[in-house]
Amino acid sequence: MKKHILIIGIILLGLVSCRENIDIKPVEGEQLIGVYGSITDELKKHSITLSRTMQFYEEGEPEMVSDASIFVHDGFDTIWYEETEDKGIYQTMTEFAGVSGHTYHLSVDLPEYEGGGHYFAQSTMLPNIETIDSIVIKQYQIANVIFNNVLGLYPYFQSLNDDDIYYMVKVAVNDSIAGGDKITNCGIYNLGGMSGWYVNGELMAKLAGEIPVWSFADEGGSSDTLEILHHGDTVRLDLSVISSGYANYVSDISSSNGSNPMLGIPSNVCTNICPEGRAVGYFYTAATKNKAIIY
Repeated sequence: MKKHILIIGIILLGLVSCRENIDIKPVEGEQLIGVYGSITDELKKHSITLSRTMQFYEEGEPEMVSDASIFVHDGFDTIWYEETEDKGIYQTMTEFAGVSGHTYHLSVDLPEYEGGGHYFAQSTMLPNIETIDSIVIKQYQIANVIFNNVLGLYPYFQSLNDDDIYYMVKVAVNDSIAGGDKITNCGIYNLGGMSGWYVNGELMAKLAGEIPVWSFADEGGSSDTLEILHHGDTVRLDLSVISSGYANYVSDISSSNGSNPMLGIPSNVCTNICPEGRAVGYFYTAATKNKAIIY
C-alpha cells in the first residue's frame, strides 16, 4: 500500500512541476527583404511593396525599403515602377493591363545604402472564365444547414475544366474591400472533381449543394466577425484565377497569424522571390472578372 502512495505522490509532483513558466527563446534568423505585388489584367497602375522582415517578438511596423530600381517585362514590353509618397510602395509609371498567357518577370535592385542586392521572380497569368453570369445574395445555407441572420453571396458561372485551377474571391461593399485590404481577406476555392461544371447550377445544386463564396450578417442580426449588409448597398464580386503557388502562399499566411509559438503550423511561409533564402513574399499575376449587385 505504501508503494502505491509513493507512486501517486511522484505523479502529483510531476503534474505540479508542469505549471512552471517556460521561457521560449526562438533563434532569430537573418533579416530578409520582403517583396509583395501583382500584375492583373485590369487597366490600372500596379503595385510592389518592399520591406524588411522583423524579429519574432518585435512590435510595430516593418522597415520599408526606398530608392529601389524595379521593372517587369513579358518579352514584349518593359514597364518601370516609381516610388510613391509612401516609403517602400512602388507603382508602375503608366497604367496598363496584363495579358493572359504572358509570363511576367519582376526585377528589383536595391542601392548600396539599402544593402544592395538583386531580387527577381516570375509569374504566368492564367486564363480566366468568360464571365460571371450573375450573383445572388440570399440566406446562407450549406447542404441542409441554414444559418439564421447570415447572408451568402452565390455566383453563377461556367467553371474551367481543370482540376488544378484555383479561384480567388474578393468582395467590395460600396467600393470598400470587405474586411479591409489584407492578403488574407479573400476566399480561395478549388473545385476538384466538379471542375467544368456550371457553378451553382442545377447539377451542382442537386449533387453537392450551392456554394456561397462570401458571408454577411443581415440587418436583423449582429456579428463580431461578419460585416452587416444593408439594403441599398452595392456589392461587387472580384473573381480571379491564380496559381497553386499563390494559393499556398495565402494559406500559409492565414495559418501563421499570431505570435504564440505553441500554436499554428511550424513551417516557413512559401515564396517565389529569388534568390532562395534571401527574400520572402510573393509576386503573382491574376486575370479578374467582376460582377456587382445592389442588395
